[in-house]
Amino acid sequence: MQYDEAICLEGSNWPLIYVVEKDNSFGIIDEYGKEICPCQFVKYEYEYAWDDSKNPSSIILWTNTGDRHTYDRKTSKISILDKETLDVMNKAQEKFWASVDDIMGVLKMKNETLTNDDFGLSETNPIPTRNIIDSQRYLHKLVSSEGEPIKWERIGSVHNPNHGGNKDMPVDVYKVETESGIDMGKIYISPYCEKGTSKAPIGFKNSGFNMDALIDSIFDED
Repeated sequence: MQYDEAICLEGSNWPLIYVVEKDNSFGIIDEYGKEICPCQFVKYEYEYAWDDSKNPSSIILWTNTGDRHTYDRKTSKISILDKETLDVMNKAQEKFWASVDDIMGVLKMKNETLTNDDFGLSETNPIPTRNIIDSQRYLHKLVSSEGEPIKWERIGSVHNPNHGGNKDMPVDVYKVETESGIDMGKIYISPYCEKGTSKAPIGFKNSGFNMDALIDSIFDED
């Protein structure tokens, strides 16, 4: 039989074969011209083995009804999957990858949570506020994670290296303890940001705002 085109598929691991075309239909013949799959398929594509990315290990041939015929070069066998079975497999695959996406989303959220573990507890990840009054407002909202009120003292300022040590972007450092005297460590606040936040560092939570306490603290500030 004469073919319009023949594509030779080599490979040291498999017999030599040809993908042939006749009247816009495709088939497969061996190196001796013997027909393996007749020219009755509307398209074809290749599959590759994990250990050989250059030479196709299988040839997939598609019928006009959506059935898939796969010729395995290693076994010289043809497997057939009809369109209905393929649809079921594709839906199962979509469901699987959707589950993978969900899992990756959860892992990403956990990773972001871990990355933010030092929020407010490090000069490189300070709490953003808009000004000094906003800093006091923020501190008055904080209580310990058990709900105990806190008290604080500003002990100085440092410069956030994430801002290139910019002296116009200081980070205020506050020593914090509960009203019962439990040391809560230090809190770092960047008081000249465009936006503030209500997020609390680990070990603290947001409990509301006391205006009278805020006013007293402003007048008591050094």
